[in-house]
Amino acid sequence: MTPTYQEPLVSFLVGDFVKPVESRLCLESIRRHVRFPHKVIYHHNGTGSDTDYAYQYLKDGLVDQFIQTKVNNGLGIGTRDLFAASFSPYSILFQNDQILAVDFTQEMLDHYIGMLWGKLWLSIKDKPEPQDSGWTVASVSLAGQVAVPSVYSERAHLINTDFYRHMESSGILGYHGAVPYNDGGDWREAQIQRFYEKEKLMHVTHLPPIVRDNGVWTIRDIAGGRMKMRTDTKELQWIKPPTETGVFPDHTDEEWTTAIAGNWVPGTTPVNYIAKGQVFNCWGNVG
Repeated sequence: MTPTYQEPLVSFLVGDFVKPVESRLCLESIRRHVRFPHKVIYHHNGTGSDTDYAYQYLKDGLVDQFIQTKVNNGLGIGTRDLFAASFSPYSILFQNDQILAVDFTQEMLDHYIGMLWGKLWLSIKDKPEPQDSGWTVASVSLAGQVAVPSVYSERAHLINTDFYRHMESSGILGYHGAVPYNDGGDWREAQIQRFYEKEKLMHVTHLPPIVRDNGVWTIRDIAGGRMKMRTDTKELQWIKPPTETGVFPDHTDEEWTTAIAGNWVPGTTPVNYIAKGQVFNCWGNVG
């Protein structure tokens, strides 16, 4: 009998740049906890020897579709490529430094999907009864409230695939994002936030989160080098010294000179982060 093919209702989209530990934990959590038919599409932006670990995910059965680029095209284009590869009616953008923390059941998925494109009733604090806000639900956060209530975030969320691709094809979304195209234009998260506000579209953030954050490190090829920085304490190491100054990390002119000379002391926190009160300890003692 001739086999038939049916696309799963949901595809999980995971992008990665040189985070082998975090990405494996992420992909393993999806395989372990998702309780409905799905596809995992994994996009790796690394080059050269950085790609070796990524292929192992495919061999280990953690990935259904593997995308590898010749060069690092950055976060914006990587996200575009992930959605372009999804043919499921719905996609879950799942960042690689997040872990699915509970079993994700069909009933939960049905509930989330049922919220999309419905009117969300909001309680107005100075009125005793809920009021119809007139806003339409366009996406549902699986990470709870990341920052501002009901404002779009790229942290784990469910969205209609065709709707996202509509934003892409209509020119709402650009190619800017984490390096190399991190300067000269808004990143797509901000572009989507602006579009949602204009069109009265809602990102649901009030549901209990089902993912856990594991974002200890920021790793980027930038300013001709490669840097690794803790997201909380801002302790920084230049894995490969920069060859020029850049917009990130937030170095002083003197610090850029030190880093370019190859004399940056690994684990040092740039003084600007301290001065701006952006240093804290979330992750405790990690290597």
